[in-house]
Amino acid sequence: MKKITIILCLLCLTISVIAQTSWQDSVKNLLASAKDDTTKFKLLSPLVTYYTYSKPDSAIIYAQKQISIAKKNRSASFLSAALTGYGGIFSIIGNYPLAIYFELEGLKAAESAKDFLAIGWSYDYLTSTYTDAGDFEHAFFYSYKERSLAETHYKLSRDSAEKSAFSYLYNTSLYGFAIIFDKLNQPDSALKYMQIINGRDAHQYGWIDSTRFHLFGNIFFKKGDYLNALKYYRDGYKFAAESHINNEIMSNCNGIAKTFWKNAQTDSSIYYANKVLEASQHAQYPLAKLEALDLLAEIYKSKGECDSAVKYLNLTLTTKDNLFSQQKVIQTQSMTFNEQLRQQDILDAQEKYWNKIKTYILIGGIAALLLITSLLLTNNMHKQKAKVQIEKAYDDLKSTQAQLIQFEKMASLGKLTAGIAHEIQNPLNFVNNFSDVNTELIAELQTELKGGNIEEAFAISNDLKENEQKINHHGKRADATVKGMLQHSRASTGKKEPTDINALSDEYLRLSYHGLRAKDKSFNATIETHFDESIGKIEVVPQDIGRVLLNLFNNAFYAVSEKKKQLGGTFEPTVEVYTKRENDKVIVAVRDNGVGIPTKIVDKIFQPFFTTKPTGQGTGLGLSLSYDIVKAHGGELKVHSKEGEGSEFTIYLLG
Repeated sequence: MKKITIILCLLCLTISVIAQTSWQDSVKNLLASAKDDTTKFKLLSPLVTYYTYSKPDSAIIYAQKQISIAKKNRSASFLSAALTGYGGIFSIIGNYPLAIYFELEGLKAAESAKDFLAIGWSYDYLTSTYTDAGDFEHAFFYSYKERSLAETHYKLSRDSAEKSAFSYLYNTSLYGFAIIFDKLNQPDSALKYMQIINGRDAHQYGWIDSTRFHLFGNIFFKKGDYLNALKYYRDGYKFAAESHINNEIMSNCNGIAKTFWKNAQTDSSIYYANKVLEASQHAQYPLAKLEALDLLAEIYKSKGECDSAVKYLNLTLTTKDNLFSQQKVIQTQSMTFNEQLRQQDILDAQEKYWNKIKTYILIGGIAALLLITSLLLTNNMHKQKAKVQIEKAYDDLKSTQAQLIQFEKMASLGKLTAGIAHEIQNPLNFVNNFSDVNTELIAELQTELKGGNIEEAFAISNDLKENEQKINHHGKRADATVKGMLQHSRASTGKKEPTDINALSDEYLRLSYHGLRAKDKSFNATIETHFDESIGKIEVVPQDIGRVLLNLFNNAFYAVSEKKKQLGGTFEPTVEVYTKRENDKVIVAVRDNGVGIPTKIVDKIFQPFFTTKPTGQGTGLGLSLSYDIVKAHGGELKVHSKEGEGSEFTIYLLG
């Protein structure tokens, strides 16, 4: 069944580049004369694929025939391919609830058949649908699962056709990441994944050739490179027109229209936007139609042609309402929730299975103990000794089991609050101490005033004044720490404001250190700061830059902590932080003498989901998000590291 699915997938993937009008009639003639169901199913696949983008109603009819054949033959692999393709039709025409429903049904069928290639394609379709629906959390989830599955089974496969299919599936997962980052307006991350795909010779597959033009156009458009954007959109339009791929014709026309609009070429922009509306009469692709209507409304509004602007605005609202109605949103959420419950049921079933295995192992262990006991009892000389040994082994087993359970519970408890408490308690101690001293000084002041010792009273009042200033200073320290923590916990406003980068660095350095100390009391490190006081305040989003700093500090302390565990008492952990101004830039550098980063993976550390930490200790998103935050500020984040000697991360910000 796996080989059949591979053949079907490769057949569907090549159909977009052979879309000549003559082949359809040939396929229909072959279908009419086909005797067996397997041949009919294979011949229906290219018809479903082609008509999805030109005549969705016809595509639905052909897909339903595939589903009937699959159910008749009780083929889970066929059923998975048919249901997934069926869902893909509804995704293209904008009915996301139905698309997700049938794609999830296809995933169930693939899982029941244990057809891993079909499972991967179900993940791919779900990624695409959730991306178009704007649910990027689930889109990321399924794209990551698709990449992981493709990578694993490419390595396990011994069949060349299977290896080729899983290699292609891996490329589509990377393409899924690129599209998601494009939708999230992160063109640098999208470009990074497209460059990886190009490096894997992905151009050998026709559909990536046709769609990559549009995506590259989007990337350069968002980076402000309109000349390159227009080139890619035009190439994409030409390729899609030659291959009769209607959705790509509409997408690339939209790209050309918005690029001309940016370049103040209004008539050309209107021309290509209207080509999208013309194409929409022959193909149902509401997302592209919505984009064209929205652009036309904006153009006519800027020209002062109110009637036309209102016309296209009303059409925009009608199309948007059909595409994103509240009922569809509720249906999508309901099906997503049902799938989460199904996944939980799978996990529960797996847990029950392993509990049975553990029970069998325990029974086997008890049986073995009974056998050993029986053998020992036959020898009266070792009877008592055997009894003692067995009881001791049983007690040790129970003790070890209890310790493991307790360890598992404690491992999930965070202790960062201890570091925060330390940062607040320190200045509060100063406040309390100076308050106590002032109480005594006030009593002395009253005594001196009663005795008429004015000069001594003045001296005491000066001491009171100095102490009050110290109370005020340390009170503000505690206040700043609390405000900093509250600011860090809130979602970023995205608003830049004048910020003391030295104070921000010092605050998060101390929180990071005491947070690690709260988890590991034995850990100590030398902290060195070299702050350039001439920097002053710079315009940044303090919550975002604070997250970047906290991530770099946490990584530095983790690196020196790991090296301390390796070398023991011969190693002195050290973390250095320095700031300085160079012309129009402000530099913040974090240096450690920890384990360092191997040269072969340095180039990968800013990639999403890549981590050097053990499983469960890192998500692989910290440095990737930090890199994007710094880039969004118009700056750079660079790394220099030598394995075994340490690392240095440097932030360059506009001053």
